[in-house]
Amino acid sequence: ESRSFVCPINTAACFLMDGYSGESPDAAVDRIKKEKLELEAAGKSGTAEYAMILTDLAAALGFAGQEDEALRVYMLARGAHEACGSTGSPLYGDVLLNVGDHLNEQGQPVEAMKLFVIAQEIYESSGYSSSLNYAV
Repeated sequence: ESRSFVCPINTAACFLMDGYSGESPDAAVDRIKKEKLELEAAGKSGTAEYAMILTDLAAALGFAGQEDEALRVYMLARGAHEACGSTGSPLYGDVLLNVGDHLNEQGQPVEAMKLFVIAQEIYESSGYSSSLNYAV
């Protein structure tokens, strides 16, 4: 069974904004995994930067068609954002949007809607209400 994640929109926009537009999805996964390992080696696994890398990795995995692994990493990213206090960031909103999408597909629309509403509030409060993710 194939699932459709919102993350390809996030990843494509991220690659274009950050100059990675020519990078293949698999190359992006490899690059981000390396960045993640570097942060772990530097003892930065409890930081907002680490939560951001996990979010980027989950998006890249989804874009590369590795949906199950993407969901697993989105769950790690959610915990990392919550642990370091970056729950007001649009990236945390992206995490909630993607986890909510999965819950909705699994027949849990009430739980999914709760996450969608929180994501919407985050996008609005951080000025991202005109972003692609807010529109979704």
